[in-house]
Amino acid sequence: MSRKMKGDWGMFEQILVALFILIIIILAVFFLFGVEFNRSRGESSLDKQKEVIFSSKLLLQSNIFTKEDNVLDDSKLDSFLDSQGCKDFQKLIGQKDVCLEIKRAKLFSGEDEIDCQSLEDTECNRWVLCERVCLEQGNFISARSPVNIYRTLEGETQLGILTLTKKV
Repeated sequence: MSRKMKGDWGMFEQILVALFILIIIILAVFFLFGVEFNRSRGESSLDKQKEVIFSSKLLLQSNIFTKEDNVLDDSKLDSFLDSQGCKDFQKLIGQKDVCLEIKRAKLFSGEDEIDCQSLEDTECNRWVLCERVCLEQGNFISARSPVNIYRTLEGETQLGILTLTKKV
């Protein structure tokens, strides 16, 4: 082999090593970026879950919906059932694309769900605020909590389930 070929071969080896190191560095950057992106997306999802849980706890202690702490008042819920009530509700908790559903716990398995439209509906067992949001397609985060519901006309407290759903 001539000296010129040895020199060309040595330079070719150096170029190959530099290219190999460059490829490893690029792959490492992509890998680290992907890991960081997934971690930040997970933290964001956790923050949204905490926000929904905080909002549901806030509702259970707010005088706007409750007779006393953790006892929802059906007469107060009825005032939010129209479309303007939905906007007021979303302003109240400071979030858009939120749906609130409160169901009286079913004592009998054959009991049908009857939406509450007014205070005079003594047979109703379901209140939905901002139902449009609940019916939309997409990704949601929900928080459920057992609640007591004070029925004004009957003068009794019943067991129920509060579900706060937020579109993400």
